[in-house]
Amino acid sequence: MKYKISVEQDSVVTLVLSTTATTSAQRPNSMNMDLFHANTTSMVYANTLDGAYQAAYGITVYSNEMPLQRTVTYKLMPGTYYLRAAQLGAYNALAWITLQSVTPAEPDAFGEPNDAMAQAKSIKVNTTYAGNIRYASMRDTSGEDQVDYYKLVLSSNVSSLKLTASRADTDRQNNVDVFLASASGYSIGGQVALITEPGGSITYKNVPKGTYYVVVDGWPANAYPTEYTFRVDMPTVKAKSVKLNKTAITLKKGRKITLKATISPTNTTDKTLKWTSSNPKVAKVSASGKVTALKKGKAKITVKTSNGKKYTCVVTVA
Repeated sequence: MKYKISVEQDSVVTLVLSTTATTSAQRPNSMNMDLFHANTTSMVYANTLDGAYQAAYGITVYSNEMPLQRTVTYKLMPGTYYLRAAQLGAYNALAWITLQSVTPAEPDAFGEPNDAMAQAKSIKVNTTYAGNIRYASMRDTSGEDQVDYYKLVLSSNVSSLKLTASRADTDRQNNVDVFLASASGYSIGGQVALITEPGGSITYKNVPKGTYYVVVDGWPANAYPTEYTFRVDMPTVKAKSVKLNKTAITLKKGRKITLKATISPTNTTDKTLKWTSSNPKVAKVSASGKVTALKKGKAKITVKTSNGKKYTCVVTVA
């Protein structure tokens, strides 16, 4: 049997596959169901709602198991799909496929598709991210989601980077490696292997500035669908000082000027700045350091780092 399914928007499609029971002498009989994308002919992976792991080769219901049905859900992006069902076994048995529901899907929380460097989601240090591999995704219908990429840009040299990763399915082995790669795609030295252990970490020393990728790689064999989390941490470098390119300026009413701040050292981790004016009726300052002269008088424009280092410029409005 083969059925056509058309999806007009990102949707969650729930199907129920059922078959009749047979006598013990006739077992096993089974009913297989596969969903294929019309354009790529690639199988769409499914998640079973009853807690079973995602099937790699479609969904199978055996006529000697109870209950004699399985409920599955597919997260599909717009397009045309074909549902194929076939009975296996020497004895006849009735089978049904029921379209239970079609509901709009929530935006993909894991940034799929991110199966190549060009699709990599940008990340920041000292922040935890979550993802998954081999789960059905409305943005990734290839059924081959064996690797995920995340882009990390370092603006300065770093003495050390610590990569920590863990996976959700702690009850079984899972062939998943997590590592930091250069722009060429090769590991810069070591990996976190989420195989027998559900979590771990690795530290990379003396990492030059540049573009890197966190790669989550699920091996083709014996890898179950899994959700994972990871983070890249680097030592906190606090600001020692901040300076402005001006210590005092004179402006006419209505004129504007942008002050430029320099934080030392250049590899300060948190470069957040806060700008304030001692007399905003005379001169106001924006969050980017743009000063606007409003009326005659004097005002002190102060810039301050997140750890309290500050510098002041005196503005005179003539």
